[in-house]
Amino acid sequence: MLRLIDFAELQRLLARYPTRSGSPSLQALLSRYAAGSIETRSVLDELALELCDAHGLPRPKVNCSIEGKVHDFYWPGSWLVVEADSYAWHRSPSALNDDRERDVCLMLKGYRSLRFTWEQVTQRREYVAGALLSALLRDGVG
Repeated sequence: MLRLIDFAELQRLLARYPTRSGSPSLQALLSRYAAGSIETRSVLDELALELCDAHGLPRPKVNCSIEGKVHDFYWPGSWLVVEADSYAWHRSPSALNDDRERDVCLMLKGYRSLRFTWEQVTQRREYVAGALLSALLRDGVG
C-alpha cells in the first residue's frame, strides 16, 4: 500500500477548521471512504483493534475528532474514549501534561476516557478486554 493520503491528518485538519469552505464535503467523503477500512496510526492501535476482535467487543471509531482533538478510539453509544499510549509518543513531561489535560476536557464534556499502555495491550490482554467490556456494558453497548 502506497499510503499517499494521510487520513488521520485530514481528520485533524477538519477538526481544526470545521467551518472552512469545503469541510462538510470533505468530511462526508472521508466518512464514506473510511466505512470500508480503518486507518490506524500505530502498531499499538492495530493491536488494540485485534484485541477487540479477539474478545468479541464492538469495534470503535478510530482516530476520530472529538471536541477538536483526534483520539485513538471512540465508542459513540457509550461516550467512551480510549487512548493507546506507547513510550514512543509519551516520553516527555509535556506529553504527559497534554494527555491529562485532554482527559479533563473530555470528562468535562461528559465523555469517559481510558488509557492503556503498550505493555497492557500486549502482555495483559485479558485485563484490557475486561476493562473495556465493563465500560461498554455500563451503557449497554458491549
